[in-house]
Amino acid sequence: MFFVSQDTRRHEPVLRRVSTAEAAAKLYVSTLNALAHEARGLDAVVRVASHVPCFVLQAGDLESTCKLMAATDIRASDVADRVCGISRIARIPIG
Repeated sequence: MFFVSQDTRRHEPVLRRVSTAEAAAKLYVSTLNALAHEARGLDAVVRVASHVPCFVLQAGDLESTCKLMAATDIRASDVADRVCGISRIARIPIG
């Protein structure tokens, strides 16, 4: 999971892995209608944040940001295995 911010003055992107606690806090503030869920939605965001790698990305120019993300060693199939027990997921071409 990437929490992205953009600063038009930044050329080089910065990627930082964050803890489950920080990711859950960031996810909670952007969750729609969290209070309607059990435990005010807190258990759900912690569960999500604890099952996937979480990063804060301060985006730079598009090319540099794409290169950095491509170099990040996160494979969708690994995440699917951890979260859902799925060994293969569909690859959808983009563009």
